Amino acid sequence: AGKTKAIGISHYCKSHVEDILEIATIKPAVNQVQYHVGMGPLNPAGSGDNATDYKDYMGSVGITYQSFSPLCGPCDGTDKTELITGDLVTSIGAKYGKSGPQVALKWQGQLGGPLIPQR
Repeated sequence: AGKTKAIGISHYCKSHVEDILEIATIKPAVNQVQYHVGMGPLNPAGSGDNATDYKDYMGSVGITYQSFSPLCGPCDGTDKTELITGDLVTSIGAKYGKSGPQVALKWQGQLGGPLIPQR
């Protein structure tokens, strides 16, 4: 008893986070959300909010926004590796002597928040 230090949630959009915060006795420490370079500015949790606004909201309520699968791993079962081997990231990488995956991770890191660098 008493060994859990923190709890987390995954893929919760803003309205679901608000629902949890209304009833939770322990606030989640982190919300893990799939987000990668190929997803553009849409909210990775699917609510249509801008990703930066969503990340800022998570911070405002004290929950860490954590991106998983920043290297375009499948959440839906399809492999999207062309997003880290395609022209955009490889051309940027060539300019700076970096690989496509390095460019994708740098982009994610610049958004702020921790990453889980797996597929």
